[in-house]
Amino acid sequence: TQLSTAEDLPFSAACFDVVSFVMMIHQLGAEKFQKSMSEAARVSKKGGRVWIKTCSGDDLAARPFTELFPSTLKINTERYQGIDEIIDTMRLNGGSLERMETLVDYYEMLGSEIIDRTKARHNTTLFLLDDIEFQTGLEGLISIYERDETYHLSHRHTLLDFRFG
Repeated sequence: TQLSTAEDLPFSAACFDVVSFVMMIHQLGAEKFQKSMSEAARVSKKGGRVWIKTCSGDDLAARPFTELFPSTLKINTERYQGIDEIIDTMRLNGGSLERMETLVDYYEMLGSEIIDRTKARHNTTLFLLDDIEFQTGLEGLISIYERDETYHLSHRHTLLDFRFG
């Protein structure tokens, strides 16, 4: 097994049919994002694809619990690359956008799962909140969700499919 980073792939040029980035590019700063997209283009075969699953601004605004933790939208909007920025970057690297699709995951969760996962700050954004906002949001969440009830939630993402060559 060989470990590497997305901005410095240890593979020869044009060796992959598909390169995918699933909910991770927002963890990269601007420079690493640019290098990672360049590397994805470099290792893609002619006719190869790069798939990026991310969140658009609309996806972020539609997230469950945003109203309980209002700073999460601002934090995530600053962390996530805009869809236009991703498309422009891939075009500069020789990619053409073949498809853009909104994906919606529907799931059921018990109130106890929602509460317990939130208490554990199950995603990186919750760790970036100050303690007062987190505690206030958690209290609001606990007041809304009954531990033994099942709730239907949804989560939106945007899939971008680029072709190279």
